[in-house]
Amino acid sequence: TLLAHAADPNSVLDVTGLDLRRLPPNISASLYSAAALFRVPDLRTSGDITADEATAFIAPELRRTGNISATHAEHFEIPQLQTAGNIFATSAGKFVARELVTAGDIDTFGAANFEAQSLQRAGYINAYFTKCFRALQLCECGMLRVPGVRIFVAPQLRSASIIDALSATWIIAPLLDPARIFAPEAGFFLLVR
Repeated sequence: TLLAHAADPNSVLDVTGLDLRRLPPNISASLYSAAALFRVPDLRTSGDITADEATAFIAPELRRTGNISATHAEHFEIPQLQTAGNIFATSAGKFVARELVTAGDIDTFGAANFEAQSLQRAGYINAYFTKCFRALQLCECGMLRVPGVRIFVAPQLRSASIIDALSATWIIAPLLDPARIFAPEAGFFLLVR
């Protein structure tokens, strides 16, 4: 029965009390958990994942998924993730997704570090408290909020609605229209047209 529901993209599986090591590695269904720990050691693909009660979200083999909502996870581990929908990891202490290439909106409000070296496309990115922002391949995104960074480096960024880098003293974004950057200490003042 579990396998049949797991293969159905229209299903939502409540895996709160389940031993997540028993899940098949490839799931089309969405997953929901109310557990304090969400650890899926072998999961590689899935539909949406909602684990908002978890204080730790650990998916070491996850490569492709729909939306991830883990808003209370202080520990957020997705080292192999390559493609995702929206990612809500607002309480994560750090956001490290070195293999992530495309994503929807990314909200890592509380993360001190944001590392997504392979990220090329994303929607809105909110890394409000990050001091270290690494997304050297980022080409396009919606609004990017990183008001706590001192040095902002995005050499491939060509398209963004607005960059909020309020505290930045050094900006390297040679391909981006400077009128879209708000970093007054670095000499960039957002121009409203």
